[in-house]
Amino acid sequence: MEESLQRMQKEFKKNRTAAFVLIGILVLGMIFAMMRNMPLSLFFVVMALAYQMVVLRIMGKRYEKKMNTENISQTICRELSDAVLDENGGAGLTPEMVEEAELLPHFEEGKSPFSAFKGVCGVMPSWRGVSGPEGRVKVIVSDVALNDTYTDVKGARKGLMNVGCFVHAEFPQKTGYNLRAMAEGPLLTHMEEDFQAKFPELVRVSSAKLQIPDTLHVYASEGTDFPSAEFFKKLKNLADFTSGEMWMSLKEDHADFYFRNRFLAVPVNVKIAPTREMIGLDPLPELKRVLEILREVD
Repeated sequence: MEESLQRMQKEFKKNRTAAFVLIGILVLGMIFAMMRNMPLSLFFVVMALAYQMVVLRIMGKRYEKKMNTENISQTICRELSDAVLDENGGAGLTPEMVEEAELLPHFEEGKSPFSAFKGVCGVMPSWRGVSGPEGRVKVIVSDVALNDTYTDVKGARKGLMNVGCFVHAEFPQKTGYNLRAMAEGPLLTHMEEDFQAKFPELVRVSSAKLQIPDTLHVYASEGTDFPSAEFFKKLKNLADFTSGEMWMSLKEDHADFYFRNRFLAVPVNVKIAPTREMIGLDPLPELKRVLEILREVD
């Protein structure tokens, strides 16, 4: 933590120094304006704008990226053994992994579930992710942007870009389970009918049977086994805990969690000096609870 804090303090000082250079350029512009030398005054004003747009903006973006890298290294990476941080590639999360979860009904034949929006795609640069083992389970945590469609109240097909954080876990053997769980929210309201149509082999399980509230919708294939009551208790606690919407898939040898509007990033203000609290702020505290749920399966 101390090394991370020292590195970010150095970066903050660089940004502050660069900001003072901008102030100096503006002061020179004001001086020449007071001397009624308008050509030189205008030159320094244009220089200040160019300096702001090119130099300070790039340095600010670079500072935000480094701050989030240090933050993830001190939080998410510490939750997994031998964790590896991938700045650009999503830690190896692939369209096939997302599609095999059979979770969100956004898949179309021949099209990737990842959004094709440039710079916001699971297989294109910009998404950071973390991978590492948790006991015998291989875990990948990555931000994603997913192509989603749903049917509105008038029966028309609508499309949207669904963004959030995806957790993929692979077990060393098949679990014997085939179920999905979704917390109530806008996402479920838009997509539950499409989900039922896309995966007709999955049927809604009585909440009373699983001893869970009706706000957690669980679907399972006929004849599948069910995890312990403790599994569903922790799953419900996770759904209540997250500030985003939670969707979960437990199928064959893998489990997948999708948290809508949750990201591996924390707010960064380039005008505020970094502190231990900023670097240690967990961007995805849901991961700890996910790992607890995975232990109930493995």
